[in-house]
Amino acid sequence: HTPLPADRQAAARRLWTDWAIWLVLRLVALAIIIGWIPWPELANDLTIYGTWVTESLRFGRFPTDEMWQYPPLAGPVFVAGAWLPGQRLGFALLFLAFDAAIMAMLGRQAGRSGLSAGTRLWALLPVIVGPLILARFDVVPTAFAVAAVLSAARPAASGVLAAIGAWLKVWPLLVLAAVRRPDLPRAALGALGASALIAGV
Repeated sequence: HTPLPADRQAAARRLWTDWAIWLVLRLVALAIIIGWIPWPELANDLTIYGTWVTESLRFGRFPTDEMWQYPPLAGPVFVAGAWLPGQRLGFALLFLAFDAAIMAMLGRQAGRSGLSAGTRLWALLPVIVGPLILARFDVVPTAFAVAAVLSAARPAASGVLAAIGAWLKVWPLLVLAAVRRPDLPRAALGALGASALIAGV
């Protein structure tokens, strides 16, 4: 439905509030990752990511570590995180960028529909998962999954985005279930085309 002007204004106010919540909670998460705020238990995934880059990925090889359970496109993402300043902080900043992209996509959708529950939930996510929101790779494929769902009205684009996410961590391909059945062939073609291009590269 098309929101009324008053609804749009209320949605805009809620969105600003959601961004403020997002900013505060992400700063807290970064402070925990850096070590400025003590935390009882923090997964050492960021250290593992750095090891994968320094020992294997920067030489053009995938890690032989049994914990490496990612499709090939994850490799360049980890390398990009290692290029940013600070070993652990670099990865966290990269994940923060994808986190912000998800927030922006949900905010744009909220502005169109007047429904802001998605942005509020995403802003509050660190309350549920703690600093892992910026300490795990999962936010990267999630960004492509969210983009694919929000692009369901454009099946080919949705398929491309879902395929990119799948080459990062497989499961985003499942979001093609959000595409209407008549549009599924175009979404599948988009996914296959993107997959062929990524595989070729």
